[in-house]
Amino acid sequence: MGILGFGKNKKSYTKETEEELDKIVDEKENIDLQGKKISIKVLGEGCEKCDKVNDSVKEAIKILNIDADIEKIEDLIEIVTYGVMSTPGIVINEKVVSIGRILNTEEIIKLIKENI
Repeated sequence: MGILGFGKNKKSYTKETEEELDKIVDEKENIDLQGKKISIKVLGEGCEKCDKVNDSVKEAIKILNIDADIEKIEDLIEIVTYGVMSTPGIVINEKVVSIGRILNTEEIIKLIKENI
C-alpha cells in the first residue's frame, strides 16, 4: 500500500461507470423527495401555454414519484395576489418560482428539487 493509501487499487472510471453513478445519484434524490408532501400551483387563465405547463408539472410529479397537491389557479385576482403579472406562473409550497415562462418537464423537476 502506498503512503496514506494512495497508489494502490486505483479504479478507472469508464463512461458506463459514470452513467451508473448518475443513476444512483438520481435514485437517491428521488428517494429523498418521496417522504415530502408538496403543494404546487400553476397560475394561468386557461390559455394553451398555461395548460402545457400544467401538463409538464403533472409529468414531473409522476417522474419523481412524489406526493403532491397540484392546483390550477385561473382566477385573475388570486393570480395577482401572488405578485404574478405574466402567466404562466408556478408556485411551490407558497413560493413563486417561475413567472411568464413555459418550462419543460426537466426544468420543473429541477425547480421542485431546489424548492422543497
